[in-house]
Amino acid sequence: MATSLSGYPALKPDRIPTVIALPEKAIIEEVCPTDPQNCRGLAAFFHTETRRIVYRDTFDMENDTDNSFLVHELVHALQFEVRGSALFETCPAAREAEREAYEIQNRYLKRQGQFARFGEGLRFWVCPEDRSGD
Repeated sequence: MATSLSGYPALKPDRIPTVIALPEKAIIEEVCPTDPQNCRGLAAFFHTETRRIVYRDTFDMENDTDNSFLVHELVHALQFEVRGSALFETCPAAREAEREAYEIQNRYLKRQGQFARFGEGLRFWVCPEDRSGD
């Protein structure tokens, strides 16, 4: 689904990320060990080094909204395959990667007939580069 919605080429079988469920606490410890407050509410993530997608073990895989977070992370896997480490190298690059992943996640939700939409908080993501002219 992420491939057809994004237009990215499909991943080769040996490049498909492992997908695992973890308790929220374990996700926070893995992603934000020194700043757990920064990861509150984190639903899923794609770990570029291990090629793993981790999602909350409370997800219902029959629920389109929960599945949309897996679509979002699969988009990151596709992006990473094309762009490599440059994907998250700078703040503007990371913001653009997130914008695109949310756009595709929301396209998936719309296709499934769902009204939920995500990514609204990106409007408030300001990079230091954005302020260079102040």
